[in-house]
Amino acid sequence: WNSAGLASQVYTFQYMVVDGCATDSVGTSIEVYGPSFAGNDGTLNACQNEPVNLLQGLVGSNSVDVTGTWYDPVSAPLASGEIITESIPGQYNYLYVAGNGVCPDDSATVTVIVNPNCDYLNLQDLTFNGMDIYPNPTTNVFYIANEGSNEVYNYELTDLNGKVITAKEAAITGVETTEVNVEKLETGVYLIRIFNENAEKTFRVVKQ
Repeated sequence: WNSAGLASQVYTFQYMVVDGCATDSVGTSIEVYGPSFAGNDGTLNACQNEPVNLLQGLVGSNSVDVTGTWYDPVSAPLASGEIITESIPGQYNYLYVAGNGVCPDDSATVTVIVNPNCDYLNLQDLTFNGMDIYPNPTTNVFYIANEGSNEVYNYELTDLNGKVITAKEAAITGVETTEVNVEKLETGVYLIRIFNENAEKTFRVVKQ
């Protein structure tokens, strides 16, 4: 009997012997398991000291076996995939091993890139050379004010995985208030990096 290509479920078999008017039979069940799947290697971009879910970094995470085990960069097992990123910028590899106890284990690696210019512990401090971001949380738009400053800044709005949503150069001045429209974005937390050749800082914006 070959289980290749069969769906993951329980199959019942019956073996019967007939000898004239007499019959005898015995039954058995075989459960077929699908192959273990840990997802594919992926990357997460995060701030220093930021809480992240490593599962979100796996490519194909919607079909990952979620009962697997995570291992930190020094191969020590973790209680879960919910971690706090390192306080030192750099790249850190986390290994995920998934198995169902029957089929061979599968593994994948999530590389967490910790941004040197962004510390999660300081993201709620909205003071950057007199800069103000409001309203925060917001539902449709938020504004960046930098009144009285002689500096001109660019901005870059990203999600927590580092995907750039919108960016604009020389958008923030000390003369006018800058409007950023987030009406079409899903609810959640976003990061806005404000920078020029002299300085930069990343702020957290909550879309409700």
